[in-house]
Amino acid sequence: QATTDSEIVNDVKALLSLALKSLEVEKDGKIVQAFVCGKTRAYFRAGSLEYLENKRLVAFSDLTKDIQRVIRGFVARSQYQRLRNTSIRVQAQARCNAARVRFLKLRVAT
Repeated sequence: QATTDSEIVNDVKALLSLALKSLEVEKDGKIVQAFVCGKTRAYFRAGSLEYLENKRLVAFSDLTKDIQRVIRGFVARSQYQRLRNTSIRVQAQARCNAARVRFLKLRVAT
């Protein structure tokens, strides 16, 4: 299904209207939007593009924090698992040595 240019322009207008709703102003009884759509480009009023860029940076910042949180949790769990497995091996070796010593004492005693 091919979309027509008018559908794309309408989608762009709807998206920008939603994103820039807070920057609309009323002038001479008319609502002036923060952008104008031309045939091939969208033109922004002063401050509109900076507003969108700021929202984009905030969104990326939130995503970055989420990614860092997941990675740090993974690293901490990996370190804990490695430490836990190592301590289990050391304890098993110590029990093995203790059992061996007991066995050798029993063998010598008999």
